Amino acid sequence: MKVIPRLPAKDLDQTREFFEKHLQFSLKGVFPDYLIMEKGEIELHFFHFPKLDPLTNYAMVYLRMEQGIET
Repeated sequence: MKVIPRLPAKDLDQTREFFEKHLQFSLKGVFPDYLIMEKGEIELHFFHFPKLDPLTNYAMVYLRMEQGIET
């Protein structure tokens, strides 16, 4: 069994850039209003949600990384 989170993203391009640049994820698939990122066994799905308010949104996923985030 594999659990794959589906998370809202206000801007899919910014989300992709962050996960590629800072967390070393790779693009697995991109579709209109949908993005799939992967790193090893981890797969995350993002759906476009332009009205997302980060201050009131409770969607989250905890990623435990062996290495820190690169800045």
